[in-house]
Amino acid sequence: MNRYLRVILLAILDIVLVNLSMIVALWLRFDGNVPGQFIGAYQDLAVVFTVFWIVTFYFFGLYKKLWQYASIGELVSIIAAVSVGTAAIISYTYFMIEGSALPMPRSVFLLTWLLNIGFVGGSRLAWRLFRDYAWVPVRGGRPVLIVGAGDAGALVARELKSH
Repeated sequence: MNRYLRVILLAILDIVLVNLSMIVALWLRFDGNVPGQFIGAYQDLAVVFTVFWIVTFYFFGLYKKLWQYASIGELVSIIAAVSVGTAAIISYTYFMIEGSALPMPRSVFLLTWLLNIGFVGGSRLAWRLFRDYAWVPVRGGRPVLIVGAGDAGALVARELKSH
């Protein structure tokens, strides 16, 4: 798949996931009975919040990494990007919106932070698991038996499986 197309598809997935996290956070906060004022506030702020998230993810390099090799380092990048994005959204909400009342309860931001880590991190993990464990028959391939060799044999087996 073309790198440019992959970045666009990943950004679209992230747009869906960050908005889903905000909706689910509102739903969890109000036990499924979200008052109309908060639905309206979400609709007013959704575009701004989405732009904050996607720009933050871009600057943290979440669209540059090869996710089939995802590891703890990438998870740390996701947590950092989500944390900075959450801080930017909270700052925007507190300092840029006129009026003394917040358009969203504070607990929604915490829930959104947790859900974003789960959704965005989970999407990357799901891709890696799919790539690692999806069985794809190889034409012309031959079965191989690796005997002994301990850790080196495991490394060879992983390398053979990935190519």
